[in-house]
Amino acid sequence: MPWALSDRVDFSRRLRWLAGINRRDHRKICLVDREAWVGSFNWVEDHSRKHRGKRAWRDAGARVRGPGVDSLDSAFCHAWRLAWPVGGGMLLPILRRGPRVRPRPSPWVLLNHNPWLRRASRRELLSRIGAAKRRIWITNAYFLPWGRLLRVLGNAARRGVSVRILFPEQSDHRIVSWATRRLSDALLKKGVEVFAFQSKMLHSKTMIIDGSARVGSHNLNGRSFLHDLECDVVLAGKASLRQMEKAWREDLSHAVPLAIPAAVGLAFWKRILANLALRLRKWL
Repeated sequence: MPWALSDRVDFSRRLRWLAGINRRDHRKICLVDREAWVGSFNWVEDHSRKHRGKRAWRDAGARVRGPGVDSLDSAFCHAWRLAWPVGGGMLLPILRRGPRVRPRPSPWVLLNHNPWLRRASRRELLSRIGAAKRRIWITNAYFLPWGRLLRVLGNAARRGVSVRILFPEQSDHRIVSWATRRLSDALLKKGVEVFAFQSKMLHSKTMIIDGSARVGSHNLNGRSFLHDLECDVVLAGKASLRQMEKAWREDLSHAVPLAIPAAVGLAFWKRILANLALRLRKWL
């Protein structure tokens, strides 16, 4: 029996455990004094060139200075207080002591620690894509978007916007890559360009829309926008934008374009699993 359902744990703690069973802190934030780093890097060897060399996962991150650091600091403190400590080899479902901390909003730091911010995040993304005039360049490790996002991407391509999607050919969750291929035909028919990154795992989560960019931990799937804690930062400076464009083109040089049918070559059983993943993509 799970420890949280034991008679030794009171009812309110059990409810708290059940409420968070499908939620995780997926942010990647590092705060050092008055600087912060945000991106897609996990603290494991797979992301380290020192340990993996050329096979290290491809990631992207941004260094944050100025007012945005306060927002990231408050977000960390909020999550830290709600996180369960470990004691005696088990999780203890108790709040840490100390005053409550409310994450401070910032136009440059995108957080989603409550349902209202999650809804606002989805609406903001759809609005920006819907208003794009020149380009929408997306790199995403687990590209399993919901129906409305697929539609606005297709509509943008139809009105002449350069819409490009880059995802990993060989994902650490291969079923996701197979599902992305199954989705790609609908996008390709509307003029969206879809590319599969070769040679190693592409773990970056970036987006360039016209004259601004964003980088962080958000995947374009149901888990990130409906369940998990995420954090992105918005980059609008010319130097940052040039660096993002350079990274995008570098990644594109290691990718191959997909054509209809994008799922050609997938075994029948892989297509079955891909279709199942698409049906469950609000939770994957």
